[in-house]
Amino acid sequence: LDVVTPLHRMPYAEQLQLKQSQMAAACVTKACRGIRREFQKRQQDLHRTNARDFDSATHPSADRARMPAWILDSQQRGKASGSGTMLETDPIRPAPVQVGYR
Repeated sequence: LDVVTPLHRMPYAEQLQLKQSQMAAACVTKACRGIRREFQKRQQDLHRTNARDFDSATHPSADRARMPAWILDSQQRGKASGSGTMLETDPIRPAPVQVGYR
């Protein structure tokens, strides 16, 4: 039973708290890292291909490689809040029926 439903011995409210923290720690953090890496890769590619005459202010591809303001802002919010994540998540909503099959 532990393999199929590993949280079956835990009260439902605790299950939701655990899932919320795991979601923030794993999914959101992984997505945010992927976004940052993609933009860093774009910046490196742009600099590598245009090393001699690159001007980030006027180059036509510079906007595509520039980290968007919402990412920079959310990074600061994550650091300030101590959560470490760039994105905020809504809390998990409990099921309306908590006894029996959900």
